[in-house]
Amino acid sequence: MAQAIQVVSTEAKRLSDTKVYGEDISALCAVRASSDTEILKAETSTKDNSTVLGVVLEGKLTGSSGSVLLFGKLEDASFTFPVNADLFLGSGGAITSTAPSLPGDVYSTQIGHSLGLGAIFISIDKPVKL
Repeated sequence: MAQAIQVVSTEAKRLSDTKVYGEDISALCAVRASSDTEILKAETSTKDNSTVLGVVLEGKLTGSSGSVLLFGKLEDASFTFPVNADLFLGSGGAITSTAPSLPGDVYSTQIGHSLGLGAIFISIDKPVKL
């Protein structure tokens, strides 16, 4: 007879990592890996630059170490996106609900979706050439 599986929690877990800031980066900025230990702001200009690793939780100066959220729920009062809105990489690593478009952007990277006022869910896709 098969045993029943008990659900302990249905809460999504967060996955984060500690990286060294390769430049000054503001809090809640989407970043890319520039090496196995260093991060830079993500951009929509090239495939490599638009391959988002995660979102930094704190603003830090070059050479500082900080936490990068790779997957999961992120809460901040500054998030005012409509519930269920798709979220994308914007200019300078910004998180935006406006999908990138030509001619200004070359790649589009969806980084998650809105959970309503004050919360987003980070789940990063591969960049797509526009």
